[in-house]
Amino acid sequence: WAVAGLLLTGLVPPVLLAPLAGLVVDRLETVRVLVVTALLQAAVAAALAFTPDVFPTLGLSFLLGAGLAVTQPALFALLPRAVGEERTTQANAFLEVARWGGAAAGPVLAAVMSQTFGAGSTLLANAATFLAVAALVSLLRVRRRPEELEEEEPATKGRARQGLVFIARDPLLRLIVPMVGFMVVFAAADNVAEVFFAKDVLGAGDTGYGVLITTWTVGMVVGSTVAGRFLRPSHLAPAVVVLPIVGGGAVVLAAAAAIYPLAVGMFLVGGFANGVELVGMRSLLHQRVPDRLRGRAFAAYYGVVQAAQILAMGASGGLVELAGPRMTMVLAGMGTAVVGLAGTYLYVRIPSSERRAREPTRVEPWVTA
Repeated sequence: WAVAGLLLTGLVPPVLLAPLAGLVVDRLETVRVLVVTALLQAAVAAALAFTPDVFPTLGLSFLLGAGLAVTQPALFALLPRAVGEERTTQANAFLEVARWGGAAAGPVLAAVMSQTFGAGSTLLANAATFLAVAALVSLLRVRRRPEELEEEEPATKGRARQGLVFIARDPLLRLIVPMVGFMVVFAAADNVAEVFFAKDVLGAGDTGYGVLITTWTVGMVVGSTVAGRFLRPSHLAPAVVVLPIVGGGAVVLAAAAAIYPLAVGMFLVGGFANGVELVGMRSLLHQRVPDRLRGRAFAAYYGVVQAAQILAMGASGGLVELAGPRMTMVLAGMGTAVVGLAGTYLYVRIPSSERRAREPTRVEPWVTA
């Protein structure tokens, strides 16, 4: 229960705090927000190293999650100011490679450090990474200053919801953001089943499981890189709606055949599709959301993603118990593919004038004197 609580305290804040976090990003200078938030996260992470009790640990974990609720939309809202609107797809690809490279290396590094130096020292090292982030972000010369309030904007409570309102009113984002949420639900069920599928069904052991997961990550890195080089603005939405069919089909084939070399190959294909999807989704948000709302729009998007993860965490363990790991993976892959098929059908029904790639809002980087 303590471990489950720890996971939830990291996932819940981006859902609960999405409107407020997005408003903070859009109403304050974004680089300053990132620096201050990273410093606060460093203090919280350091406090974790000296907190032996469960409930204070959960409280501090919640505060770290609250920081994440701010830093995710802030980072992506700042991105066009740093690289220019026309290069956001390539920049999103670089960010995706960095995120998944860190996600792959972090747990391994933490395990080695914990065994060698102890958990407290590892948590202090984690705090140091936030200090490094604060230092690096402070070196950025570009700034994203808050936009002036427009006369027709609603009161504070209404302004906090403007990102979600914009997504709901845009015919393309109204389709694709919920699609991503459903895909996350099936992906989370897949993730729970993978360890049992690798060890019990494939008989691959710990090493084989590690290779399988690493292969998916490698596929994501390759897919993100390819997306950055070749994905054009008009291809963003089709990639997001079609590639789940490819990724879901790869998971179904891997689980149905239950042959280890084939599973490794299919995980490479699935990871590739996943990497392209993620770059396409974030680039699509950059393309269609005006600069003044990007903090709130990205906060709303990540709130949907985290809510889907929470939902899946509550159901996927029971599904593995009832259906077994192999059938769970088949169902997860089929569910992902069905979401892609339904999304593709609904996408082609949107009038071409409404799904045509929009010219991004031109914004100039604001550099301090």
